[in-house]
Amino acid sequence: MRAPLFNWSPSVAPSAMIMYHNSAFEALAETLLITTLKAKSLISVNVQDSPPTQTEPFPTIQTLLRDIDSDNQGNIYLLTDGDNAALLRIAPKNK
Repeated sequence: MRAPLFNWSPSVAPSAMIMYHNSAFEALAETLLITTLKAKSLISVNVQDSPPTQTEPFPTIQTLLRDIDSDNQGNIYLLTDGDNAALLRIAPKNK
């Protein structure tokens, strides 16, 4: 048995997770992106760091997040939760 790499106590209520395989957001390349309900945030976990590190890459997002996806251009799509649910698109700034 091995101890977990991360322990969110109390729970952040993770709802979905993807591995971000794009360099459009350089700081997020090859990180786990985790949506949360209770914490109302997107969490990035760099599992290549030893020990793994955690950040909130978009701290202004403070809503219940139900799902996450990304496209070939590196855009990140977040589905919010609730009666007024919305699909948010986070696009990298043009270089």
